[in-house]
Amino acid sequence: MKVSIVIPTYNCADLLVTTLRSIQMGGHDDVEVVVMDGGSTDHISKVVADFGDLVSVFVSEPDDGQYDAINKGMARTTGDILCWINSGDFFLPGAVANAVSVFSKHREVRWLAGRPCVAEGGALRRQGNFEVVVSNLEIRYGLCCGGATGFLQQEGMFWDRALWTETGGLDTRYRLAADFELWTRFAKATELTRMTIPSAAFSYHDTNRSIVEKKSYMEEVATAISRFSKEEIRIRRRLRPLPFLMRVIRKIPIVKPVSRFILQRSSKLSVLVVSWRKNREGGFTLEANRRVCWIR
Repeated sequence: MKVSIVIPTYNCADLLVTTLRSIQMGGHDDVEVVVMDGGSTDHISKVVADFGDLVSVFVSEPDDGQYDAINKGMARTTGDILCWINSGDFFLPGAVANAVSVFSKHREVRWLAGRPCVAEGGALRRQGNFEVVVSNLEIRYGLCCGGATGFLQQEGMFWDRALWTETGGLDTRYRLAADFELWTRFAKATELTRMTIPSAAFSYHDTNRSIVEKKSYMEEVATAISRFSKEEIRIRRRLRPLPFLMRVIRKIPIVKPVSRFILQRSSKLSVLVVSWRKNREGGFTLEANRRVCWIR
């Protein structure tokens, strides 16, 4: 399977080095890297040249922002599996190979994410708590926007080409939260499969728009939600207490097993989780199991 990775960037040549190096450590040879630069004035051309034939497509021209660059980059890809990653963020060793293994063995998987991670200055600082896994319903109805549910981490997400085509890509009416809006549309078409291991890290740096412009980001999230249908908004309101309720329930020893039993009866409140288990021969075997959301 060919994996296409789009990298949108603008005046981030030094950060791009980190990202490209991580792709080299991804563990999979059939990789197509598309760098979409917004017309930088730094030394990005030299950085791309230094990585030889790793970069399949390099475009440096003005665009209408990050999401426009990603859409244009995706249009140039030819891979079976797609993803994008921003300059400065990076894949963990073997991440791309792990994703290919999952898509190859489990053909029902269309959208995949690893355990979320945060880095600073190229060093891994924090790994997300895998105990907390939100349901597809929460993604579908826009509840992954902070609070008990948190945010979905875009870094390390992979999906098949058909899903991108079917959902129409990023909505460029949004400047900051088009990924949030895209996940709600992905969740209408399929469920998000989780890996128990991390695949990529979000890297804190001075140019992080999601941090510097967090207020504007949340305003765009609110706009995306306001565009839901009346029925979708009604369902969202009913689901809204669920994350907090589950967080409380999972701490009560007597209630926890009963709640797990009830949730197991609903496929909408379970997720497909893939992991690697050590076998007797000394290697690892890929396994897939369904588990209920929030309660281990």
